[in-house]
Amino acid sequence: MKKFSRFYREFLILLLIGSLYNNLIISNDAVHQSFTDQIESWANSMIETLHLVNSKSYYPIGFDDSMIKALDAFVKKDSHSRFLGPKDYNDLIKSTKGEFYGIGVVLGPKRPDDEFLTILEVIPDSPSYNKGLQKFDKIIAIDSKPVNSLTVDDAVKLLKAEKRHSPVELTILRDSKSVITIVVERDIVKEEHLAGYHFRNQNITYLALSMFSEKTAQRLENFIKKINLKNPKGLILDLRNNPGGILTSAVDCASLFLGKDKLIVSTKDKNQKIQEELYTSKEKIIKDMPIIILINDFTASAAEILAGALRAYSCNNLSKDKCNPHIFLLGTTSYGKGSVQEVIPISNDCALKLTTSLYYLPDNKSIDCKGIEPDFYIDQKFPPSNDLKLLHKIYGKERRNLNEKVKLDNQEKDYFKKKIEFIKNDCQIQAAANLILLLDLGLRKSNKLCTRQNSLKFLSKSFIGDKTLIEYIN
Repeated sequence: MKKFSRFYREFLILLLIGSLYNNLIISNDAVHQSFTDQIESWANSMIETLHLVNSKSYYPIGFDDSMIKALDAFVKKDSHSRFLGPKDYNDLIKSTKGEFYGIGVVLGPKRPDDEFLTILEVIPDSPSYNKGLQKFDKIIAIDSKPVNSLTVDDAVKLLKAEKRHSPVELTILRDSKSVITIVVERDIVKEEHLAGYHFRNQNITYLALSMFSEKTAQRLENFIKKINLKNPKGLILDLRNNPGGILTSAVDCASLFLGKDKLIVSTKDKNQKIQEELYTSKEKIIKDMPIIILINDFTASAAEILAGALRAYSCNNLSKDKCNPHIFLLGTTSYGKGSVQEVIPISNDCALKLTTSLYYLPDNKSIDCKGIEPDFYIDQKFPPSNDLKLLHKIYGKERRNLNEKVKLDNQEKDYFKKKIEFIKNDCQIQAAANLILLLDLGLRKSNKLCTRQNSLKFLSKSFIGDKTLIEYIN
């Protein structure tokens, strides 16, 4: 009995730390009692309960599974923290090593109560693209397993495999009403996270970044060198539906706009102590020009940090070097993923994936759970002629999608021609282009627009957005 109780006591010390931490904050009496005393006080109650359940419960008890669930329940203080049992921890280790095959989709963030995963991007020529999966399709099951209880990380593990050409069955909700089943064979997926286009008549460049991978910064650098030769009036940087990716890659991308030795992001713990600071390390290569950054509800994590950092340097005197004062954000409020998770190994081959700090932008602002507000609020809309289909409300906001089916025949237009058609009908891209043309005209007429504040006032007075005040005349 002593041996059994000692085992429980040692195990429950960890179990009680999380819940008792909350008690110490909430209860005035508990403040005067040491943390260790609190643990000892409740450890006996927990041990007694476990003994009684084990000896008297009619139903069999899976001790390991029960403890893993109990630990996971209080570790989940936010949607990103969790307790990893031996299997999940081992799967996480395996996912960072070796070669895996995927299906070629970019998934959006998922809240715990969401019953689906949203596909933000289908990579050209990937297995998913060839099988007809579409942007904004919603995955409701993977191999008949509902995704409502899964995190994005869980789903990614199910979608990837070590065996090439292995099948995975996806249950898809499309256009908010039709449910279809598609079997996709996993294969090598070519990275295509950057695409650029040029508005020839307007001399405006458009660049879309769908995720930050190891090679994104180098590809962006090559792209910027090309657009510098065109000497455009402005750049539209599209970070919509970008869920993030490798943070250091986003920092390297920021270098190309800001130059060396610029603080992009810092992490702070619960005591506001700085844990890490990330600075740019590359030279600035882009010419100064108006830059409109597009963001939306699915712009998250590293993408939010890039957008927020570029605007922070445009707004403030954060550097002795002169920064581009004409960087503006357009679209809708970003997702607000601004927390840092550590994976901490513990006993029994388990681990904690725990939120230990928050990201802070160069102007010392946190984006966590708040997101970034655009300078110009423009929601996504499409012309009625495109046969609009309303998607389910996602994260409290509506999404709209073109009801355009992928035709798998020899007459199919290639991906990039389709993208050009989509760009032409995208109201947020059109609004960004109009802002650049308006600012270009203003800069030619007045030298007062050399500051960001004056430029913002000028554009706000001359541009009609979704939040423009309009009065009724009786």
